Amino acid sequence: MHASIIKFIFLLNINMLKIMSPTYIDKWMIRKQKYSRYYLNMNAYRNRHFHISDALKKEYKALITPQLEWKKIEGRCYIVYTLNYKKDCDADNYIAIVKKFFQDALVELEVLKDDNLNIIVSSIDGIPKKNTANPHMDISIYIEWIDEKFLDITSFLNSL
Repeated sequence: MHASIIKFIFLLNINMLKIMSPTYIDKWMIRKQKYSRYYLNMNAYRNRHFHISDALKKEYKALITPQLEWKKIEGRCYIVYTLNYKKDCDADNYIAIVKKFFQDALVELEVLKDDNLNIIVSSIDGIPKKNTANPHMDISIYIEWIDEKFLDITSFLNSL
């Protein structure tokens, strides 16, 4: 039997976390004495002052922290980002910034040890969906869980 087939058989248990992420942040501006809406997309990000971008990143982390409390991911994972948009847009512009903010928040909140390629094996852009009532980003984290039997069989096959 081929090792990849055995791996598929024993990776039957895959856990999943589902997070709902904002695509914009309303922030109180002291000088203007009103809320300003900041969209989390690449076009707006590159034109913003870095102090505002840093404040938005901290605000983003505070917004998603309740969904990630008490969660810890050991091992490898795959992340799927699915944009739910209000008006037609370039989904990659939103996914790029949300992906950066989200993965940095996972590390800062100690949900993940690091956000390198050994831990986040793949991040995939899901198919965007129109949602005029509630634009947001659905983030699904698929966590690999390897059975000890898999490790025993692979060590046996490697010894052949």
